[in-house]
Amino acid sequence: MLISYSVKNYRSIADQQVLSFAPMNRQKEYLSNILSEGEYSALNVVALYGANASGKSNLIRGLSSFIRLLRNSAMDTSISGLDYQPFLLREGYDKKPTQMEIVFTIDGRRYRYGFEYNSTEIVKEWLLKKDVGRESPLFEREGDTIDPSSPLSTNKKLVDLAIDATRSNALFLSVCDALNIDEAKKIIAYLGNFPLINGNSPAMLFRSNYNIRLWQDESYSPALQGLFSRMDVDVKEISFQRNESLYDIKTKHSLYDSEGNASGEMVTLDMLQHESSGTQQAFRLSGPVIQSLLSGGVLVIDEIESKLHPVMTLRIIDLFLDKETNPKGAQLLFSTHDTNLLTYANLRRDQICFMEKNAWEASELFSLSDFVYYGEKDGHIIPEKERVDTDKEKRYIEGRYGAIPMLGEFKEYVKSLWQNEEK
Repeated sequence: MLISYSVKNYRSIADQQVLSFAPMNRQKEYLSNILSEGEYSALNVVALYGANASGKSNLIRGLSSFIRLLRNSAMDTSISGLDYQPFLLREGYDKKPTQMEIVFTIDGRRYRYGFEYNSTEIVKEWLLKKDVGRESPLFEREGDTIDPSSPLSTNKKLVDLAIDATRSNALFLSVCDALNIDEAKKIIAYLGNFPLINGNSPAMLFRSNYNIRLWQDESYSPALQGLFSRMDVDVKEISFQRNESLYDIKTKHSLYDSEGNASGEMVTLDMLQHESSGTQQAFRLSGPVIQSLLSGGVLVIDEIESKLHPVMTLRIIDLFLDKETNPKGAQLLFSTHDTNLLTYANLRRDQICFMEKNAWEASELFSLSDFVYYGEKDGHIIPEKERVDTDKEKRYIEGRYGAIPMLGEFKEYVKSLWQNEEK
């Protein structure tokens, strides 16, 4: 269960920003949106709003970079560079390391894992675990010095081997996983399986092996076929043909006679050539959605509304919000510009986050739960939180929460062009 993700000095993000799935204690709306695992709790969905270039995609890209480094670190070479993209708009940040950290639970135990890195090396790395009482380190690393604790493994020789095998540009946790150290395997299996989807990425990507494997996996295929058939895309059947490293995806539709009646025959079409972008996107999302729901994993989608009808977007989110369709506690993080969801999705205030840039163009993250109004009562200025029944969509469009484009006067500017033309 994901509790939080934080990132510092990555692309447009300068100072540490924390994306929290932890529910606010005093909020009583939609209590069913809270997941529980042992003594810990987390939200099942978090929505991320903000203007274009506010940093939403960079936050998600940072999480993708975190997962990618964790998966590939042990397999890279000693000369492999790291995905170091520091904040460049303020002096000194290009000399600071990037920092990422994630807090999560597995089997009721809370872990906190993170690292700092620059373009050539892992500067720091840490893994802490909390069963009961205070947090205790499983290992801490600074430069080439790695200090493991006894709970990491009962096999000291294997841990020593992992320490010796860890390069300066590799993560110790990834090396432990490669050497089959149990605690590391369990953590990598959880963290290394966050599907991250970019809603606006090229259509070719839905032909990737990852998506096709899900459709060909007997444990997922029936559920995928069922969900896809209910997305109102009129596709009766899907088949796959291997084409080098990718697959050609074929769809079957009913053939209708000259009177417009179904003839019982089928017509085979090519998904990429003949189907709409909406059908392609529905196909692409159905795999990760079903996998996450059936495994209880975490799904991350950048621009979830891309190419989809608003009702379909809402229905996908509802699958994660409803305990009957999400009994294993899967979680969804998505970015969006679809303000309809602020009205129609049953989201708590702590499930709605915003990003915007500060005065020196660095991205900052805040929750609707943090938003405070100051009003007068009995001659005193008092702070008030946003009400549960507030029209959140209207307030957002009006700019009450910030995180919207600060646009110039389009109309006045274009009028001035015509006025200049007349002169």
